[in-house]
Amino acid sequence: MNEYKKENIKTGVISVHSVSDFLIDDIFNNGTDLDFEAFIEENGDSQDVIDLYEMDNPDILFGCIQGDDEKWDIDPDAKLSLKYNGNQQTIQVLKSEFIKTDCVLCSPCYPMQGDLDSNHGNITCYTLDSKDLDENVGDETKSGIIKIEVNNVK
Repeated sequence: MNEYKKENIKTGVISVHSVSDFLIDDIFNNGTDLDFEAFIEENGDSQDVIDLYEMDNPDILFGCIQGDDEKWDIDPDAKLSLKYNGNQQTIQVLKSEFIKTDCVLCSPCYPMQGDLDSNHGNITCYTLDSKDLDENVGDETKSGIIKIEVNNVK
């Protein structure tokens, strides 16, 4: 397998509408809802307080861990790390076993990150396994996907 330089692989951004329902369920069931965490920190964690929380366009981290400094980072042991952005209805793929080699840069909303729903560029980004894509996405989202050894990204 090829060795890839970490600085040459950008975060990939994909519409949640391009992603399978199975992955969305996995993110919601196994990720960390940052809005919920902030709500608990502000209001306490009693069941009565928890019952008051209403999820609305959450920001969810998946494949990330919180360090001793309370900051969130990519879990080095995770094969997939991402951020689900509820307000923008996007997912930022932070680390993956898969890259996509034909992306263009995103709009100013996601500076220096690649558009995983494109296929007419030369930007390399982390992406999802094609099995995690919605079955109805077009070829532009499916093209250029290569499996890599995460340990070979230096």
